[in-house]
Amino acid sequence: MSDLASLLPKFFLIRDGAPTLLLTGHYSLSLVLLSVLVASLTSALALQVAGIARRSTGWHRQAVVLTGAVALGGGVWSMHFIGMLAFQLCASVNFHGGLTALSMVPALAASWVALGLISRGRLSPRSCVLGGVLVGAGIGAMHYTGMAAMEMTAELRYDPAWFAASIVVAVLLAMLALWIRFGLEHRWHRIWVVTLGGLVMGCAVTGMHYTAMGAARFIGIADGPCNTGLENNGLLALTITVVTLTISAMTAGANGLLVLRRLNRDLIAERQRQRATDLALRESETQFRTLIANSPGVSFRCRMDSDWSMMLISDAVETLTGWPAEDFITGRQHLGALIHRHDRQRVDEIVAEALRLDQPYTMEYRLHTLEGGERWVSERGRGVLGADGQVQWIDGVMLDITERMHLHLQLEEAKHRAEAAADAKSAFLANMSHEIRTPMNAILGFTELLLDTTLTEAQRRHLSTVRSSARSLLALLNDILDTAKLDKGAMDLEQVDFSLRQVCEQAMNSLGLLAQRKGLTLQLDYPLTAADHFKGDALRVQQVLLNLIGNAIKFTERGVVTLSMRHEQGGIHLRVIDTGIGIAPDRVERIFDAFAQADASTTRRFGGTGLGTTISRQLVERMGGRITVESVEGEGSTFHVHLPLPLGNAEAAAQDDTRTPSALPPLRLLVADDVPQNSELLQLILGRHGHQVRTVGDGMAAVKAFSEERFDAVLMDVHMPVLDGMGATRRIRNFEQAQGRQRTPIVALTASVLEEDRQAALAAGMDGFAVKPVEPQRLFAELARVLGIAPTTPAAPAPPPSMASTWADLHGEPTLPMGLEVTDLDWAHGLHLWGNATAWHRGLRRFAEDQREGVTRLQQLLRQREWLDLRALVHRWRGAAGSLALPVLLDATVAMEEALKQGHQEQLAAHADDVSVALQQAVEAIHRLADSTPTVQAGSATVTSDRRVTDAADRLARALRGSQLDDDALQVLCDAWGGPRCEPLSRAVGDFDFDTALRALDALRAQLNAS
Repeated sequence: MSDLASLLPKFFLIRDGAPTLLLTGHYSLSLVLLSVLVASLTSALALQVAGIARRSTGWHRQAVVLTGAVALGGGVWSMHFIGMLAFQLCASVNFHGGLTALSMVPALAASWVALGLISRGRLSPRSCVLGGVLVGAGIGAMHYTGMAAMEMTAELRYDPAWFAASIVVAVLLAMLALWIRFGLEHRWHRIWVVTLGGLVMGCAVTGMHYTAMGAARFIGIADGPCNTGLENNGLLALTITVVTLTISAMTAGANGLLVLRRLNRDLIAERQRQRATDLALRESETQFRTLIANSPGVSFRCRMDSDWSMMLISDAVETLTGWPAEDFITGRQHLGALIHRHDRQRVDEIVAEALRLDQPYTMEYRLHTLEGGERWVSERGRGVLGADGQVQWIDGVMLDITERMHLHLQLEEAKHRAEAAADAKSAFLANMSHEIRTPMNAILGFTELLLDTTLTEAQRRHLSTVRSSARSLLALLNDILDTAKLDKGAMDLEQVDFSLRQVCEQAMNSLGLLAQRKGLTLQLDYPLTAADHFKGDALRVQQVLLNLIGNAIKFTERGVVTLSMRHEQGGIHLRVIDTGIGIAPDRVERIFDAFAQADASTTRRFGGTGLGTTISRQLVERMGGRITVESVEGEGSTFHVHLPLPLGNAEAAAQDDTRTPSALPPLRLLVADDVPQNSELLQLILGRHGHQVRTVGDGMAAVKAFSEERFDAVLMDVHMPVLDGMGATRRIRNFEQAQGRQRTPIVALTASVLEEDRQAALAAGMDGFAVKPVEPQRLFAELARVLGIAPTTPAAPAPPPSMASTWADLHGEPTLPMGLEVTDLDWAHGLHLWGNATAWHRGLRRFAEDQREGVTRLQQLLRQREWLDLRALVHRWRGAAGSLALPVLLDATVAMEEALKQGHQEQLAAHADDVSVALQQAVEAIHRLADSTPTVQAGSATVTSDRRVTDAADRLARALRGSQLDDDALQVLCDAWGGPRCEPLSRAVGDFDFDTALRALDALRAQLNAS
């Protein structure tokens, strides 16, 4: 430590207050500027070389770093001695050769280490600091070593503060130069960062030098004039500059050669890669062209313009269109001009939509050919996007499908002809069956009436023959209708849980008497261990069994008919086995054809039409199964029925026997129907089940009511004046959309069961269908479906009373008045619909009053050929007849409306006569009923002699006295006495005010007794 203390005074000037002889000097400005220029140029070169080294590898990188170190170290050394030459001291100065040469070593070493460090990769803060310290230390070491080489009479000491400042200046400026060169290279242009970095590094070198010279203190006495010194300083400085720049130029040249060598090597490698790529592209293009030439269809690439200008198209286009591919590529012909004018707009729309969604497209269209013909093509393509996200072109392929389209069109035409023939056959069968069924029902009905009277034995035998023949004919008509429905696919199947064992037993029991008459034995082979319950259409399964077992009984003269059931994997296997006449081998394949039997003698011997097996096959196939037959002529036949019925649930099957969807929550409903009797009937049916109903008479009124109130559902008649049901539905849907309302279910009220009518109603916005005449349970089921309400299982309703019992209850007379036993009024159905005779009779009387001029109006419209008004009139009568249980009038109006719909004008006169007769008979029957029924004043309730009403009033009174309710009794009273008269009573019951309700009931009874 003492040695260090003794050395410090020899290096630093320690001011102790004693006087000191200091020599002063001055600088040559031109040499100072030259030193800065040399330092900046060599620094810029070194930094550029360092950048090259960062992009090099291996020995090339080491060589570049070494040349950069020589440039930077030489520049520092040259700058130092040019700066020393620029300094003129009033003393004789020489330089020691050895130390002068040694002073270059620190600069070279520090530059080599620093440039090697920063050339390794991205310049980090640590690399920047370490590189700056090394460069600054190298500059300082070189400077102070070179100063130590000065030989003169004066002594050299350094001011400590300035000494430290010179090192700090060198380090900081070197760090700044490195950051500028490598930290800003991605933000500024390379020329600017190299120039600025070199200038700052040059300032680091010169700044350190001149700061260190400012720290130097020369102590001694001047031994000569101040302007003596070295006489050739300028020349020597210029020489050093030239030598330094020459070395720098050689360094730059060497680096340039190295870079050129690397670029040349890279260029050769790139050319080899390019050559390999070109070869691969040529091979790929050859393969591609071969593939396109040998692939089916026409491959193409076209531009996005109206003409579909081709960039590439395969030679197969000449086979397709007649024009060579070159014509499309050169623009002499355009594919867009060949597209059929009827297809062009559709093609453009499909392509535009696919390009908009960036999806492939597939389409079919027609092209014109050179010979003037047309070719059908199927095209599949997709747009290709460029770097900017825009469609550049379309790549696709076209296939010639002309032959396929011709075959398809021929098949379509044949299909349409076959469907038209089948429809015509089915329509003929259905219409003829319907036309025959109407008189057949009358024959059967009147035959039954005659058989109930006193007859002679011969008369009874003859009438029994008539009844048996009529029933056989009616069964035949039913089979024909079933066949027509199955041919058109119009028969719907249910999927419910049912007992297959019970179905089999019912089928055997139904045909037991027939088998017994022929002396045959019926056997049921249903194992006790086999499953009982399955899911499917029990009615259709039973129909198949009845047909097959019936046929077996018919064609078996003695022996046994057996029904066997086995549960197999995936379904059931039913067998009907008989010991009958069998089937000839050549007739087995045709046994399931319509109207086919074993042979003509079979038909003569056993009768029948041969439709039973046809219907059975159609039903089995409709249920997803298959039916086959095995037979030996003279020994018997076995029919096999395989049905894929899944296992069912016993509890669900039991519930399905009694389930009814009538138990709906109280609803607010809008009913739109132009027939008053229909509206009144619906109001009665719905009101009886606790629903609030508003009725209107046309579509415009329905729209107005819907806009004024909120309803849970709408019952909309399809045919109405002013605005029909479909138009009203469309307006309601538009209103809902405009008001943001939730969709209200709309159920169509229609007498039509045609599928096209249903589709039209759905398209108009309706949700369900209720066929007129309305069946309450079906109506409630449809309401439950459209409202999404699960059905419940209330107790099954009691069957409607008979006509005689109802008359006896109303009037206390055991027999009907003369004329009321005819079929003009369907008592059972009328009471079932209206709930009580009083309401039904009121509707009948109102209808009779409205039809005083009905027949005249009908004949007038027919003469004037006002078909629309005539159809509307008949449609209203049809609806009223269905609602009022007038079967004869209903059948007549149905037939006439169908004739009007089909345009059979030549039949209208006969139909009009039938409707007129039926209408007159219905009105006469209503008048006879009115004459036999005690009259009541308009608007009054039913007569108090009605025992049902009296009993209901007594029951309600007893319940109210016990603070209880009897909803059934209250409903009977309201139906009989009318809504307005019953309103105070209903309101008091609804408020649970039993005293007020009892007083209202007593007042009503007193008032009605008095009247």
